[in-house]
Amino acid sequence: MAKRGFCDHCGTPLFLKYDGESDVALLLGAFDQADALIPTHHYGIEGRLPWVNIGHGLPESMTLS
Repeated sequence: MAKRGFCDHCGTPLFLKYDGESDVALLLGAFDQADALIPTHHYGIEGRLPWVNIGHGLPESMTLS
């Protein structure tokens, strides 16, 4: 199970946190100043578009099923 957070005003998805896990995945593109947030890894890489090349060399993981 997971908890998903959404903007109270517009409903935009903001975060995902799996039960029993300490990490919180932020959807950086949803933030007004996303350039101020520095990613530490890529999560959900199975949905990455083939032409996207962002943060080369960061750790990667697939979405838990």
